[in-house]
Amino acid sequence: MMFILDQCSQLAVPFNGDQTVSSDGLTTVATFRCNVNHTLMGRSTSSCLQNGSWSTPEPHLWYNIHPIKTQLWYTLRSIT
Repeated sequence: MMFILDQCSQLAVPFNGDQTVSSDGLTTVATFRCNVNHTLMGRSTSSCLQNGSWSTPEPHLWYNIHPIKTQLWYTLRSIT
């Protein structure tokens, strides 16, 4: 039996963040986290699909220059 982890390419660890990959033998999930004073733009998890691709693109991490402006930008970006 081949684990799904073997079917997907390794994701890059985001700059200013961390990534953990876990598998129960059937499903492999990558979870992304940001360092302090950074905001994750995108999904915090991605699952390895049977076709060898990840379910979502790798997220980007942004430095919070001004936390209120960053949250406003993220909210507006999510709406559009």
